[in-house]
Amino acid sequence: MILPPHSSYLMQPLDVRVFGALKKHMIVEIDPIVQTGIPKIQKVEWLTAFVAAHNKAFSTKNILSGFHGTSIHPFLLTKVLLRISISFPSQQQIQPSTPSNPLSAFNHIVLTDSPADFNAVQQANNVLNIFLESSEPLPSPIKKYVSHCTRSIMCLHVCNTILEKENTD
Repeated sequence: MILPPHSSYLMQPLDVRVFGALKKHMIVEIDPIVQTGIPKIQKVEWLTAFVAAHNKAFSTKNILSGFHGTSIHPFLLTKVLLRISISFPSQQQIQPSTPSNPLSAFNHIVLTDSPADFNAVQQANNVLNIFLESSEPLPSPIKKYVSHCTRSIMCLHVCNTILEKENTD
């Protein structure tokens, strides 16, 4: 599964349920030591608190709850997309207008940036669609972008095929 940039707080099941619970349990476990006024916690004390907090946070219930809370399992596409669309600006906010030089949308960053800058790719896609609708010949920067996109799609297809095979096995 490919997650959109800056969406881990919404989509990663362990971040959503397990690590948050671990942090809360760790605070509860460490608090009695802190209340004694000791300025430094010893490694053994910290490790003992961590093991107790880990046992409470990493329960089957919390892990399953994380996947359910993110709608990854059972997979609910509409809920996932709704959460993502709320966290990202709408298309009108991303690209208020076509740039004065439309070919600037196909700069080096769009072709080489990894992970891709969502706003830059969307702007390049919008300019590409405008050129396709105009029936004008495509300039070289757009041809390079189309070639880059087709290579990326092929790579993603190969990765997806491998992952599907691994999951089946």
